Amino acid sequence: MILPFLNGIPELTTPKIIVLVIGFLIIFITPFVVPLEGFHIQKALIVCFATLIPIIYALKGNLSMIFRVPQVKDIKIIILGLIGVMILSAIINFMFVKDLR
Repeated sequence: MILPFLNGIPELTTPKIIVLVIGFLIIFITPFVVPLEGFHIQKALIVCFATLIPIIYALKGNLSMIFRVPQVKDIKIIILGLIGVMILSAIINFMFVKDLR
């Protein structure tokens, strides 16, 4: 079974892997470096660009290497995934949320 939207593995060279790792580190470090109070938009922009720029660089702007247009056969997998997320959410809710009444 092929996962929806996945279209093979992109060719990653060493410089591209380094850029992706640096982007990951920026995303991981941002919440600890930028203060909690007030800087919500700045944090969101840093995380957004630290995610997008390395991926776009590594794929040379060709996002079709990762994504493809969903087809009719993918709808079943997408629906099952959404149902699975809802079930997992309900299980976690019942496990950890006890007194909301």
